[in-house]
Amino acid sequence: MLQTTDSLNNGNKNKYIFGLFMDNVKGSDKIQHGVASVGFRSYASVYPEKQLSIAILTNFSSAAIGSIERSTAAIFLKPKPRAIAKK
Repeated sequence: MLQTTDSLNNGNKNKYIFGLFMDNVKGSDKIQHGVASVGFRSYASVYPEKQLSIAILTNFSSAAIGSIERSTAAIFLKPKPRAIAKK
């Protein structure tokens, strides 16, 4: 149920799911949630197919935590090099 999305009135897919957002990054499904409060920010993401979870916590209120998460994910989501067939 936590990965079930609905459609908007115009037929577009809604990426919001019960407090979470679902997206696709480099071909991998991503479930994410972020929150900011006075002097504190957090961001958590899960890439179920890759068995990868990333959590960013900071008490620096203007930290670009979304950017930090994307940079971290890019390290782990690099495509595997293709094997070259021998002749």
